[in-house]
Amino acid sequence: MRSTIWIGTLLAVALVALFVRLGLWQLDRAEQKRAERAYFQRQREAPVAPLHDLLDQPVGRLAWRSVTVTGAYVAGVAVVLDNQSYRGRAGYLVYSPLRLQAAPRAVLVNRGWVPAGERRDTVAADFASESLQTLRALIGEPPAQGVQLKGADHIERLPGGVLRVQKIDYARLGEVIGLSLEPYVLLLDPREADGFVRDWVSPGGDASRHESYAFQWFAMATALIVIYAVLVRRGRR
Repeated sequence: MRSTIWIGTLLAVALVALFVRLGLWQLDRAEQKRAERAYFQRQREAPVAPLHDLLDQPVGRLAWRSVTVTGAYVAGVAVVLDNQSYRGRAGYLVYSPLRLQAAPRAVLVNRGWVPAGERRDTVAADFASESLQTLRALIGEPPAQGVQLKGADHIERLPGGVLRVQKIDYARLGEVIGLSLEPYVLLLDPREADGFVRDWVSPGGDASRHESYAFQWFAMATALIVIYAVLVRRGRR
């Protein structure tokens, strides 16, 4: 009987500790999201700058800066990032390499989302204008990647110069395209032409969700303590 009580006690303590740990982890995630949001707001308040003036700055300081960039899209090349949904529909994000006018480099411009077609061997990703132009954009990052399956680094060549990828690998894509790519992407301003669905999501907007999760874990820990105390009290009687 005593061994059963000890086992039950140890199990209850372990579960309470686990629930509390998970709750604290969710609170930490919420704090990280708030920090991301604050950083995003500070970057957006910075004046719009020509990308050429920022090329020598550390990459970590560039995220979410509003910039103008002058260059020309590379002819006959489009990169589509697979498995990107929008409002419940499957599709792709379309990236076009833009050759910079003021530097012998290029940057991937995220022109937005397009729905997936009925056939996997074709993607409706029209090429952008190849003329020299000045664009407005936001320095961003590719979508976060989940579990990477075998073959996720493969670059598929589709008809019409379309490259389909499962993740954005700047080095590999640069080799295939034949250009040195900057280690970030530009989110094309919704007001610019040659784009698709551009409903950009700002970072750090779901801190409250993590706080809700934390509350649930703490509530489960509290409930377990109450249940254990009631069972122990009944056992003594």
